[in-house]
Amino acid sequence: DRIHVYLWQLSEGVARAVHTHRDRIAQEVLAVSLEAGSTPADLAGQQVQLGKDGEGFQMALKKVEVGR
Repeated sequence: DRIHVYLWQLSEGVARAVHTHRDRIAQEVLAVSLEAGSTPADLAGQQVQLGKDGEGFQMALKKVEVGR
């Protein structure tokens, strides 16, 4: 299966890492898209907050629907 990855409320360090390694991150997690920025308005489902020592982000995943 493939996924869409949504990231928001990124700390400065995480934002730099995502910007620098965006393609590699997407490849490693089998994502067809990786969107960093504001909270997705139409995203249903589980959302998680990850972080430690002042660095972190919010994230959600959405399964790619077959035929879309």
